[in-house]
Order: sequence, then C-alpha cells, then structure tokens
Amino acid sequence: MRRYLTEFLADPEVIQLPRALRWMNYPLARLIAQFRASSSAELYRNVWTDRGSPLKVITSDQADALEDMLPNGWRVFYAMRYGAPSIEETLERIVASGIEDLVVIPMYPQFSGPTTGTALAVLYEKLARYGRQLNVKLRTVWHDDAGYVDAQARLLHEYATEHRLDPSNCVLLFSTHSMPASYIERGDPYQEHVLRTVDLVMRRLGWDPDRAQVSYQSKLGPVPWLEPSTQETLQKLAAAGENVLVCPVSFTADCLETLEELGITYREEFEADGARMHLCPALNTYEPFIKTLFHLVLRGARPIDESRPAPAPLMPRVREPEVVDAQGIDLDSLIMVGVSLPPRLGDGNGPSLHHVSPTEFQQIKKPREQVAEILRTLGASDDFSECWLWNTCSRFEFYGWLRSPRVSAETDQVLARTVRNVVGPGADRVDVNVLEGADAWHHVMRTAGGLNGGLPGDAEVAEQLRAACRVAHQCGTDGPKTQRLIDIAIAADSELRTHTKWGRFRSAYCPVAIRSASLSTDTDWERAQCAVIGGSVTARSILLGLRAQFGVPDGHLTAVYRTQSRGRQIKRLRAALGDGRVVQVEDYREQDVRSVIAEADVIFWGTDSPVKMLDAEALKGLRDFAQRPLDIFDFNTLGSTTTDVTSIPGVRLYDAQWLEDQVRRFASTLCQCPAFRGAHADAEAWLHRRLEVGVDGACPAADDRSTPWPEGCVCTNGSSLVGAACSCADAGPSVCPQTLIAERNVQ
Repeated sequence: MRRYLTEFLADPEVIQLPRALRWMNYPLARLIAQFRASSSAELYRNVWTDRGSPLKVITSDQADALEDMLPNGWRVFYAMRYGAPSIEETLERIVASGIEDLVVIPMYPQFSGPTTGTALAVLYEKLARYGRQLNVKLRTVWHDDAGYVDAQARLLHEYATEHRLDPSNCVLLFSTHSMPASYIERGDPYQEHVLRTVDLVMRRLGWDPDRAQVSYQSKLGPVPWLEPSTQETLQKLAAAGENVLVCPVSFTADCLETLEELGITYREEFEADGARMHLCPALNTYEPFIKTLFHLVLRGARPIDESRPAPAPLMPRVREPEVVDAQGIDLDSLIMVGVSLPPRLGDGNGPSLHHVSPTEFQQIKKPREQVAEILRTLGASDDFSECWLWNTCSRFEFYGWLRSPRVSAETDQVLARTVRNVVGPGADRVDVNVLEGADAWHHVMRTAGGLNGGLPGDAEVAEQLRAACRVAHQCGTDGPKTQRLIDIAIAADSELRTHTKWGRFRSAYCPVAIRSASLSTDTDWERAQCAVIGGSVTARSILLGLRAQFGVPDGHLTAVYRTQSRGRQIKRLRAALGDGRVVQVEDYREQDVRSVIAEADVIFWGTDSPVKMLDAEALKGLRDFAQRPLDIFDFNTLGSTTTDVTSIPGVRLYDAQWLEDQVRRFASTLCQCPAFRGAHADAEAWLHRRLEVGVDGACPAADDRSTPWPEGCVCTNGSSLVGAACSCADAGPSVCPQTLIAERNVQ
C-alpha cells in the first residue's frame, strides 16, 4: 500500500502544486503514504477476494470478455496507471507479441486530468521509445456514447426492477468520484461530462428527475472539492426518511470506492436510522457494456445525436400490472366516510360525491390531536379491524375495514356511529359522503393521482398519504390492509404521471399559493428572511418551494417546530430546510417565536391547530413594521393568526381562504389550457381502464381504443359515444375529457 499510494499521490495531476513547488510532490506523497497505508490496507482487507483486488480481477475479466467478442486476430491487454500490470510493462508485452496496430481505451467514461489525462501522459512517454513500431488510435471521449448510456440505463433498470424500486419509493443518487473544485475552475471538463452522462442516462431510463440527485465521493485532503459530497447527501436523505438507489456512475468496474466506501461505510451510516440503501453494481462484465467496448474498439464512440428520435424510456415497463391490483385490500369490507371541498375537475369518472362549502369544512375539520383521538376511539371499537384518516386542507375522510360481514341493518348502524364520531356535532346538517367497496377504492386512487383536489395535478398528495399512514401507525390503528392500500395509491400516482401526459402538470399547493400571492407583494425572495412555523407536511412543502422555486438561500430560512414533534416527518422537514436555522419551542406563542418574527420579512404558518397563536398584541414592540414590512401567509385552515394584525401599519395577512382563492384562480387558468385538457382526458382514460381491470376483470376497450363502446354507454354531457371516441365538440383523438361508462351494470 505504501508503494501504491506513493506512486498515486506523487502524480502531479493528482496533487497539483505550483510549478515551482513540484519538486515537493514525491516527498509529500511519501509522507502521506506513511500515514495512510495501514488504514487503506484495512479497507482493502474488507473487499479482498480469493483472486486478489476486485478492480484487478474485474478488469482482467472485462479484457477476456472483450477478446471473446472481437473477431479473430484481436488480442486484448489491460494496464493500470498505478500498480501492476503497469502501462510500461504492458506495452513491452504488446511489442514483443509483434502487434503493430493498437487501440487504446481509457476506462474512464468522463475525461479528467487526474484520470484519462495522466494515463495518456504516461502512455505517450512510454510510446516514444518505440518510434513508428505502433500505429495507435485513441478512444478518449465517450461519456455521451450511445452504447455506454444505454448500457448504464439498462443495468439500472434491471437492478431497480429486481428490487422493486421506482421514483415512488426511493431516490436515485448518482455518485461519482470527486476532485478539487480548483481543477474545474482551471478548465477540467470532468464535471460537465458527468452531468451530461447523468442527464442522458436519466432520459433513457425514464426516472423522474425530481427524484434523482448527483453527488461526489472520495474526497482527499483539506482543500475544497466538488459538492455536494455523497456522504452528506446520504445523511440528508436518511434524515428525510428516504430510501435510496445509488448508481456509481463514473466507475466502470467495482473497486474500493464502490464496494467499501459506498457498500460498507456509507451504507452502515445510512441504514442506522432505518432507511434502506440499494447499491447498483458497476458495469463490470455486463454484456451490453462489453458490446459498448466492442464498438469503441472497431469504430469509436457514437455520441448521442439530439436531432435523432430518442429511444423510448425503459421505466414505463416497470411494475405496471401491479399498480392497481386490489388483491390484499379486502374491498368487500372497505368504507369511506368524510367530507371535502369541491374538486376543480369535478367527479370525473369517480363516484358521485357531495361537497361542503369552505365555511362548513372549517366547522368539520379537526386538528391533528383530535384526529388521533378519533382514530383511537374507532380503532378500539368492535366495528373496525384497521382505520386511518386523510386530514388535509381540502378533505377530511375516514377509511376503515369493517370487522363483521355486511348485514344491511348492522352496517347502517356502524356507519351512523362513524359519521357522528368523525364529523362530530352538526353531522346531521351537512352532506357526508359514504363510499363502500370498489367506490371507496376508486376514490382513493383518483385522489392520489391529483384528480380530486382544488389544485389539479397536485403533486403533494403522496406525501399527505404517507403522513396519514404515520398518524394511524402512531395510534395503533393501521395494519397490512392500510399499508397496501396507501402503497398502491402512491405507486398508482407515479405510474399515472409516467404513462400519460398528466405528469407534465405537477403542481404543489403551497408554492402555487405563494407565487400567486407574491404578485401582490414586492418581496425580494433572494434577500428576504423567511420563517416557517410548524412541523407539518405543509411546512415541509413551503420550505421546499422557497428553496427550489423562489431561490431563498438556506441562510435566510428558519424553521420553528415544537420539541415534542418527533419521527420521520421532522427528519424530512429538517432535510427540506437544508442548512437553514432550526428553533425548537414548547409552544408557538412563546418569546422565542416572537424573536424569530421580529427578524423575519415573511412568516409562513404551517400548523394545524384551532388555537390563535399570533395577534396584534404579540406584534407590538417587535419592530417598526412601517419601515420594514412583514408579510404573513397563514396556511392553517383553522386559522393561526387573528385578523387584527393588519391594524399594524406594514403588516399584511394572507389567510388560508385568500390563499385558497389564489390556488383556485390558478387552477381555473390551467384548466383553460388545451394541453392540460388533453392531459386530463389522457389521465381519466388511463385510470379508468386500470381501475376496471384491477377490480372487475376485463374492461371494454381497456387495451384497444378502437373497440366500440358497448350499447348504453354515454358521455356525461349526453353526447353519444361513437366507437372509442365521443361525438361532443371536445372530443379528442381517443376519448372525451368527460367520458364515463354511465351505467355500471354495462360491462
């Protein structure tokens, strides 16, 4: 290890010193090697094989596999830049074999000085002694080669399929070897090549870019290296409760950095908190990759041409049949009881529902503490085996599985008790929705897909579902049926957005509301001091929106939440905050919260409590708001702020109803867009076919839109259905936005 490290670190491309100080490279390398040799040897001991170093073994196998694939007469040699077999001794073997034509492929897809550059420098130096004996061709730039990109995407696809991974249940992390940031500043193209490779692989794979990241590993020394580091990125993902799939994208063979650093050290740190890390192997001897090398040898790289049609993404073929399989959910005993605000898109192909007004909804909606009480009460009864409650700013819906077989009179009594428990006083004065069996199942799937909310395409429904599941788990009322229903709903949302144009219209409630409201303000988001109060899913969404969409620096963000808040949601909140400041309090009315408000330009309330936590009296004396205004965004539908705060000059309040109006105005504009109407039609048709197949068996025209609709099927606007299309004016190429099988007995 001392010899190897000395050779490696003495390379002036690895440790780049000023020209006048390069005489120090060798003594500095020897000094570092003395200190690092024993620890490096211990790391190698963790991954050593019976045949030796994994890198050497795999490289040898790659050479053998490539030689078997090449035509007769070709021989394949391999050499190591550091260690054995060296470039020099390998060239001696080549010349001794009588070879005159040589093709050289550095096994680094992304070019950089410390890898490809230094290997070629040694190659040129050693070649000089052989004069014209060798005719050399170089294949040095292949980070965007079509074969390489396809091989990496296919390997990821196969691994993800085998382990049942997709964007709905994990984050894809491309980890690549790091280098000092100064190298990039001096013109090294490495980082540019890495990002280009990742972009092309992502497109070929078809992974949701919002669920993927790039990081850099194996930092050495105190100088600034490329960021973010893989270790820190994994720590943040673990804190957020995310599972992760890691792709070592810059490594073509597994080695110490992949097997030990990623596979042992980082994995142990990551999984210590209960999350799961999956490590895709390097390309190694994967046959499509060996074919890539075959083509590189014979004809060179084939950069991807953006002017040509791209191949279809690989991901749409993953897990499609299972997404809406209702097996294991027990539809016969599933019920839903609840209320919701009117959805912007209407009921579409879903069950017919009653909807309450905003005033009625505020009277019915409960804070989280009361949700837990309701769940414990119903869970402790003899009525339900499992239950959970979907509690958001636009819906309050209870789902449960009846213990006893369905007997009409008994079922009616159970439902009456459930309505009273869920809605509370005044249950007889509002229209409460009660759905059973397949209707309840359909409603969950449609809502999860963003079709049943005030914001069409709402991308935060999956997070709301996870939060509902966590609350049920804390109350002890969940179980395998609950978990399967929620898992399938989240997966269905991902598949719907992947398979249809609906995925182009992902919106998030809080960022949409803030952006609409910001048109009424003169806030400079890059300079504003922003405080987010609350530990809810809403608070996390606000933080993500402020950082990603409004460019608020981490140093200008403060998150305030109560010390009794625990669990994965708080970890996800901390991850959404980045490097911002955290303030923990016992109560949102205490002095520390007032101090945060005094420093802030914008306050966001993301709490879920009927208690008024901020009034004019609390703001008095904090600062001169006329000189430095304060904007308050209150997302709490129960109201965290009293309206009298606006009596203070310079204080502006945007309450939950005002924000809801902005979202609905945005939704109305969106719904007028022809592209959106087409995407909505696509989503309705896709989900309708899948749900019918998943519950009732074969569905008319489920697989072939040219199949005529059965007699008796009509559009909800009264127009007839002709073939697979609607005769109304809005008919598209396949199906009308409002198409629906009107009579459910027509199968």
